[in-house]
Amino acid sequence: MGEPTEGTIATSAMSQTKSNNQPRLRWLFLIVVTIIAAILLGAHYSFYRITVALFGLDSGPGVNLYFWIMMALAISFPVSNLLVVGLDSFLTRAYYFLSALWIGAFFYLLLGAVVAGIVSLLSIAFGQTPLPHTIALLIMGISVLVIVVAYRNAMVPQVKTIRVTIAGLPEIWRKRSVVFISDIHLGAILRSGFLQRVVSRIDSLNPDLVLIGGDLFDGGGSNMNKLLEPLDQLQPELGIYMITGNHETYIHQQAALEAINSTRIRLLQNEYVEIDGLQLAGVEYPAMGEKSDPEEMLQRLDRNKPTILMFHEPRRVELFKKYGVNLHLAGHTHRGQIWPFNHITRLVYKGLDYGLHTDGEFNLYCSCGVGTWGPPFRTMSRSEIVLLELCQS
Repeated sequence: MGEPTEGTIATSAMSQTKSNNQPRLRWLFLIVVTIIAAILLGAHYSFYRITVALFGLDSGPGVNLYFWIMMALAISFPVSNLLVVGLDSFLTRAYYFLSALWIGAFFYLLLGAVVAGIVSLLSIAFGQTPLPHTIALLIMGISVLVIVVAYRNAMVPQVKTIRVTIAGLPEIWRKRSVVFISDIHLGAILRSGFLQRVVSRIDSLNPDLVLIGGDLFDGGGSNMNKLLEPLDQLQPELGIYMITGNHETYIHQQAALEAINSTRIRLLQNEYVEIDGLQLAGVEYPAMGEKSDPEEMLQRLDRNKPTILMFHEPRRVELFKKYGVNLHLAGHTHRGQIWPFNHITRLVYKGLDYGLHTDGEFNLYCSCGVGTWGPPFRTMSRSEIVLLELCQS
């Protein structure tokens, strides 16, 4: 009991990376980094001008030094990205971590400075004196408090229990627990220590089945096998299954797949398995320039049996409904991770960027993820481990 049987497989050639995609990825990466650097330089210059005006800083060597520090900080995140991809070492990871911390904190410091600047201008417009330095510092202090809370939200995952009704669910599944995690983003910032905390929390739930919804890695780095060592402690009775996310298709794609295949994890790449009358399907994430067509696999699903399907993004909903999928598990969006980007993800994914959504016998749960990309901050959500309670309709 509990042993999976193989469904008909329609596996793509993802594990055979197309070498001609790598130069395109690198050029695209460089272009994106350049654009980000230009935006950051402009934002840091604005912060410099606002804070100089707010606090009445005089010109001189100190102000000049402050300017150049701001410019160095502005390019730290894009530069550290290039360094950690090209040369993964303790020093480059430390530089990347510090620059990511700064860029996340800077966003809220800039917001605080802008608010203080507007209040000061309004004060002058109504014939009052400019905003006192202490008030400006208080407003900036609120930004610092937000930064501290956002860091905790990212580093201390919570367990979120989701109850899902599945038509035709075999009785045996009503007594089982399923854990779903997504978007761990192991790499330069989140290391094996973070994964160990996640694994320990999952292990305390004693799940029968563990599902991973993609982006296990962040896309760069070396010694990926060592990063995954804590996963060896997880031994759910029904196994650990995973799909690829967009970050598995990036620069070190082959190394990521080899590291995953060296563990107990079973990758589902446009294929499915059947476990005690429940079909578990996985749709791989297409690499750049490729297409992932899961329809052949979906056509072979038994419509008389319930199906849980993992696909990294909350998309293709109508296709999955068409083939009788009961529960689509997704991630990718991070729920925007940092305000106000949650409004962007809600718009892009038409309101499906987070939470449980039900339409008849079809359910979609999109997780905000357990890890972070870039700045290790979360203001719109807590990092989450999802405990699924399955029940019959």
